[in-house]
Amino acid sequence: MKENKGELIDFQEIHLDTVGNIYEYNGDIIRIITKKSTKATQLLLQSGLINELVKKKLLITTRISEYSNEFDSLVLQHKKISVYQHYSQWSYEMMKDAAILVLKINMLCNKYGYELKDCHQANIMFDGINPVWVDFGSIIKRENKRRWVAYDKFLKCYYYPLLLWRKGYDDIIRALYKSPNYLDYKELLSINYLLPVRLMDKIIKIVQCKKNLSYQYLVHALNKGRNKEKTQWGDYQDSYWNRKNERFEYEVEWIKKNYDLKSMIEIGANQGAFACQVSQQTNIDRIIASDYDQNAIDAMYLNLKKMNINNITPLLIDFVWMKTYELEKYKSDLLVANALTHHLLLTQGMTIEALVNKFAILTSKYVITEFMPKGVENGRVPQWYTFDWFMAGMEKKFNIICTKHFHNRIVIIGKRR
Repeated sequence: MKENKGELIDFQEIHLDTVGNIYEYNGDIIRIITKKSTKATQLLLQSGLINELVKKKLLITTRISEYSNEFDSLVLQHKKISVYQHYSQWSYEMMKDAAILVLKINMLCNKYGYELKDCHQANIMFDGINPVWVDFGSIIKRENKRRWVAYDKFLKCYYYPLLLWRKGYDDIIRALYKSPNYLDYKELLSINYLLPVRLMDKIIKIVQCKKNLSYQYLVHALNKGRNKEKTQWGDYQDSYWNRKNERFEYEVEWIKKNYDLKSMIEIGANQGAFACQVSQQTNIDRIIASDYDQNAIDAMYLNLKKMNINNITPLLIDFVWMKTYELEKYKSDLLVANALTHHLLLTQGMTIEALVNKFAILTSKYVITEFMPKGVENGRVPQWYTFDWFMAGMEKKFNIICTKHFHNRIVIIGKRR
């Protein structure tokens, strides 16, 4: 390796990619191709497949890097997606679109004589609302034209989970995602007592079928309707899209005056009504809009697609249970927590110290939050639950810039100490 000027930061703790290792270098994401894989990589690049995948926004932007001379190796440079995410944070609609992305990519690969050898969800990231493939090394020459080498993996990672999810077994899917061997066929059989006989019979027929289900059949199956159970907050913002919201307008106007804000995370974002206003009216270019209600995240994702807003990434996150090192991955210039603190303090029993500490971890600059004097649903509140008590807790981590009273809440804006 020739002497280089920047710091080479290992992007992965372990290297399982035989094509090349991934690093961060001078702020760029690069893949240094191994000598053994150089020829095959050059042929892949020359085939036209990568250009077409990138042009159709199916593959992360990939090009030969000028760093190739610096490292005396073939070096590829990839677009950096700044939002940390895990597939367990995707909603049903996001997972479905990820599955269809895999099918589209593999169909296009076949056209050029290639295929995906590994199609698990960790190879996909959402760039805003667009799922993109990020694992260049999983594209290989196609050896068997009769059967896709990753077909069984596709069923395990997408088809089975979405089939169960579509039938209303959301909790089972969430639990199985935490298993390293989730939805292996044997694991499915171990939980068959939880599932209807007809559904298990359908899965067994798919497993025992020696022929691949067609691309058209799989896409049609994935696009079938879903049995969606009502959740507590899934429709909370249904009416927010067609009426003015004074406090949202006030907060957006404040954000517009602070030009140093480039990133934002909103917790308890519900369907994303506020995040959308920020996206459309301010200079913030990276927004994470999170909620723990999966129907709300689904509605947000579909709304963002309809409105073609692509600088917001919706994620299913319950930040209450996250540890410090996990929260730090989402640190942004601005944290927004509207209509949330009273639920955490009065319903979930979080202490003001724990709440404010989590706020401080999630933002490097500012926070916008609200105090609800009447508590939850205008119910009775404990004597200790006062505005002065709340402000004293906030001031341990934030300098209060301003407050604004609305009819049933007080907006508070603070700067990180």
